[in-house]
Amino acid sequence: MQMVTISSNHGHDLKIPPADITAASDKMYSIKGTSQHDHMVTVTAAMFTKLNQGMMIMMTSTNVSNHDHVVTVKCA
Repeated sequence: MQMVTISSNHGHDLKIPPADITAASDKMYSIKGTSQHDHMVTVTAAMFTKLNQGMMIMMTSTNVSNHDHVVTVKCA
């Protein structure tokens, strides 16, 4: 199970498939969710390793419409 927090959220969502966590290769994700615009976040191989170890990771999304979001993920 993933716990995802997105700062100043207004409809964005991030879902990382368990297979991606296991594969542990750099990957980029959309966090559009139900928002009217999209942002992207990159999860690196090192971040996936941390998730596999039960640690929390944080990343900043791309800047769109003059703002970005801090995304926090932890697997339980």
